[in-house]
Amino acid sequence: MKRKSFSIFWGVMFVLGGFVGLAKYGVFSALICFIIGILFLIPFKVKSDPQEEAVSGTGDKPHYKNIAFYRDTKSNSFSVAGVTFSNESGEIKSRQTILRRLLFNDPPFDCDCTVTLERYIYENEPAFYVKVNDYIIGNVPKEFIPFIDVNFDRPYRIDDFQVYGGQDGKKFGASLKVVYLDTLEA
Repeated sequence: MKRKSFSIFWGVMFVLGGFVGLAKYGVFSALICFIIGILFLIPFKVKSDPQEEAVSGTGDKPHYKNIAFYRDTKSNSFSVAGVTFSNESGEIKSRQTILRRLLFNDPPFDCDCTVTLERYIYENEPAFYVKVNDYIIGNVPKEFIPFIDVNFDRPYRIDDFQVYGGQDGKKFGASLKVVYLDTLEA
C-alpha cells in the first residue's frame, strides 16, 4: 500500500511540475516531467519472490507461480544435500566414500569426472540426484527443486564442482553451479 501511494504522489507531482515547466522553461522540460509522472502513475507488476512458489499436485509436472521468473534464471549455485546417506545399490554404497575418493582422485575417479543431474519422483514430488560418473553423491536441496524442475529441459552445464571436508573427522560435502546455456550472460 505504501508503494502505491508513494507512486501516485510522485506521479501527480511530476505531472503538475510538467505544467509549471511548460510555462517557465519550455516544451522539453515539460515533456520530461510528463513522461516521468506518467511512468509513476502506470501500474506495474513486480516479479514474485522465489520463496512464494506453490506446487500443485495435479498433472505430470508441478505448476509453479510466476514461471517466467524461473525461466529467466541463468544459474543456480548450491551445496549438495543428502551427502551422508547411503545409496541402495551400486558398487560403492556410501556417499561419503564416493566423495572421499573424488576429493583424493582415487579410482574410479582418477580420470575425468562428469557431473549430471537426474530427475526422479520422491513422495509424489520431483527430486533430483546429483551424480558423478553415474554414482549418486547426493540431491539437489529442496529449496532449489522448483528452479531446476522448471528449467530441466534447458541445456545446462555444471560449473564450480567442488568436494570439501574430511579434515578433523568432519563429513565430506560438495557444491556446484548449474549454468543454463540458452541465456545470454550479462
